[in-house]
Amino acid sequence: MSDKENYSFDNYINDAQKKVEEFVQEQEKLNSKLRNYIILFQTYDSEIKKTLYDAREFYSNKRFNYNIKIANLRRKKADYERRWNFLTKKISTLQKPELNTNISTSIDYSKRSLENIENNLNKINETLEAQILDIDEENELIEKIRELEVNKQKTTKILADLKQRQFLKIQNSDYYKTHLEIKDIEKDLREVYEKLIKLTNKRLLTHTQTLNLYKKAKEFEVIKMKIEMELIENGRLPLMSFTNFL
Repeated sequence: MSDKENYSFDNYINDAQKKVEEFVQEQEKLNSKLRNYIILFQTYDSEIKKTLYDAREFYSNKRFNYNIKIANLRRKKADYERRWNFLTKKISTLQKPELNTNISTSIDYSKRSLENIENNLNKINETLEAQILDIDEENELIEKIRELEVNKQKTTKILADLKQRQFLKIQNSDYYKTHLEIKDIEKDLREVYEKLIKLTNKRLLTHTQTLNLYKKAKEFEVIKMKIEMELIENGRLPLMSFTNFL
């Protein structure tokens, strides 16, 4: 073999080795890129499953608890409303207890007396604050305040005694007992309404939060599909369907 032929063969071998090395380097880069794609793909796939699991667990557990509480409150509400309807019909058939006229008149008189005493006290206090008085005038007004305070205490006690006497007369009547029961039920109903509104709002919030989790899972699914297409385009992954997780 001539020197020229040897040189050509050596060049051929060198070129071939160079191409093999370049191919190996490119293959290593491709493999590294594919490994990263696969890791990323698996990461998003895991995130999708985790998000869907959280959504289902979060939604089902909380909604289940809220539904039980709401159902119980609605049963209470229905019971209270039936009782309230019954009592309002009943009280309309009952006769109001007759009040002692003399006691009622005395109660009204005592209330007016207390109002007058309060007005007089306010006027005297305003005079003491607004005017500069000599010692005798100031002492006279202070004495009037003492007298009015004594009268106020006496009148307040008289009024309380009169109301108690009037109350003793009506407290055992069916009308009064029914009236009190209606007031208690109305209070219970208000509490039930407030609790129902709060629980319904919480259930709605839970539903919104769950929808947000499903939306997040969908977004992850879109990213995962893009990665899947990248893998397919690089000829390393057979065409498979990864879209049946939901």
